[in-house]
Amino acid sequence: MSVITDILDRLSGVEVVKEKLRDTGTRIEGLVQRVVELDHQVQEVDRRVVRMETFVEVAKGQQGGPRRLPKGE
Repeated sequence: MSVITDILDRLSGVEVVKEKLRDTGTRIEGLVQRVVELDHQVQEVDRRVVRMETFVEVAKGQQGGPRRLPKGE
């Protein structure tokens, strides 16, 4: 009878571990989804920064007045 009890104890321990692994997997999937969302937000912010930098460069180029061709010698 002790062999059967020992086997049942081990099996119940395995079930506990399996349940904990399932819970951990679920939490990891949620974290991965959040990381993907944050990555998309960072990419969008980066695109906006590049766009603003481009506007600044264009504005700086227009501040100098009209462009003139260099005079030939």
